[in-house]
Amino acid sequence: MAKRFSVAASLCVFLLIAQALTAFASLPGASRVLTTIFSRVLPQVAGLSPLLTHNFGYDGYGRLSGVTNGTFTATYGYLPDSDLLATTTCKSNTTTILTTTRSWETGPRLHGIANVVGGNTVTSHEYGYDALNRRTSALLEDGSRWQYGYNDRNEVTGAQRFW
Repeated sequence: MAKRFSVAASLCVFLLIAQALTAFASLPGASRVLTTIFSRVLPQVAGLSPLLTHNFGYDGYGRLSGVTNGTFTATYGYLPDSDLLATTTCKSNTTTILTTTRSWETGPRLHGIANVVGGNTVTSHEYGYDALNRRTSALLEDGSRWQYGYNDRNEVTGAQRFW
């Protein structure tokens, strides 16, 4: 089964960016410079050696393939012939700290997502849908299940968790 993008993976990238913003804010007297390289904006703090930068990599299809900040790296893998995200791997130096995998049903409908740290699944969700492509259930890693209800305007009207 193939996999896709998660909140935990987003958090990994967010943390990389937040780390840079925090570093900017904590550098009194350092000037801030934005350098454009290949139409990509790379934040840098002038007056420091080496410069603090985030680098973004793209594959041959123009999809984000990775983000690096010194020792921290996030890499992205996609389903073949698709823009659907299959895996996200976050590393500190060469040590993997988080791997997120996603599985997809026919079309862009997320079937499941799992976040693995140190070989252990820390969170996972498997989703069920009705004939109108509305998410009707979510099975969590602890075995609990959420059921969702909708009205005739396709608005969520309720959610109930079963243990």
